[in-house]
Parts: sequence; C-alpha cells; structure tokens
Amino acid sequence: MALMPRIPETIYAGDSLSWTESAGEYPAPTWTMRYAIRGASKLNLVSTHDGTDHKFSVPYWSTYLQSGIYAWQSYVTDVTGARHTIASGSIHIRTNLVAQDVGFDGRSHAQKVLDAIEAMMEGQATKSQAIMRINNREIQYLKPEELIRWRSFYKAEVAREKTAEKVAQGEEPGNRILTRFRDDASRGAWPLNRVWRWPW
Repeated sequence: MALMPRIPETIYAGDSLSWTESAGEYPAPTWTMRYAIRGASKLNLVSTHDGTDHKFSVPYWSTYLQSGIYAWQSYVTDVTGARHTIASGSIHIRTNLVAQDVGFDGRSHAQKVLDAIEAMMEGQATKSQAIMRINNREIQYLKPEELIRWRSFYKAEVAREKTAEKVAQGEEPGNRILTRFRDDASRGAWPLNRVWRWPW
C-alpha cells in the first residue's frame, strides 16, 4: 500500500508547521525519516519518533527557505546506513505579505528571471535586469543561444508554478476546449460534446 506523505503542497513563509507520518514497514525508532528539500535554497529535515511514527516540526519556514517552488524527497535510514526512499513531490513556499513593505514585487523568482531574459532579448532590459545572474553569470553576458535556452527553462518553471497555483486553489490544471460534432448525413442531427486537453 502506498504511503501518503503529510507535508503540505503549499505553505506561507513565516508559518509554523508540524506533522506526523507513518512509514509502514519502516517504524520509528528503528528507522529515522528525513526530508531533502531543494530549490532556490535548501533544507534538510530529520524526524523525531512519536511511538512508531515519525514527527516533524518546522518553527518558521521563512528562516530556512525563500519563496518559490521546491522539490522534496522523503526517505528513511537506520543505524547500519541502510536507506529507502519513501516519496517525492513539490511544495510551494508562498510569500508572507506581513513581512513585505511598500513596493513589494509579487512575481516569483522564475517569473522575474524570465521577464529579464525576454527584456534582454528585446534590447529593453533595465540595469537591474541585465545584472541578474543565472548559474553565476550575469544575463547581459549570455550569448543569444544561451538566452534562448534559459528562456525555455524558465518558461517551463513559470508554467509549473501556475499549475501548482491552480491546484492549490482547487482548479483543474491545463486548458480545455469544448467542441461539438454533428452527423447530419447518417443519423440525423445529434450533438457529441467532447473535452480536449492541450498541454499549453
């Protein structure tokens, strides 16, 4: 039976969070569960045992991770060094507006970089956009083919963020086109409604 992770899909920076998980055949305290969280910054979580369950507690997410989309992987280890992956997924750390001041820019990091790349390609980049760094190189020094490659990368990142946003709000990801077909020749007029999904 698949184990259901308890880490949320979305949390606001500055919020506290604690949860307890069961790892089936990997009970505490024989096994220790851990989370590796990676993105614009990184965080490693180690559980404490609550009976045979694994307990996690993070006082303030903003202390460890800046806003953005992060990938996570949970796994268990024992004293012999054995390791087993439990699950993986993503978490959206959303901005804590209470900690922001006037002039706050609500765009995600990926959206800011994408906007800077496109502005550079169009010859309209501001100074702050031109000196933004990708892989430790300023955008203004990237070759045209590099700008095109990074543009594709960050467009995909922004698309993933928007999909995660829709899911968090209870919406269906993706676009739908409703079409109607009529077969007047063989069966008379009759409607057939279909929903087509496109990976836009």
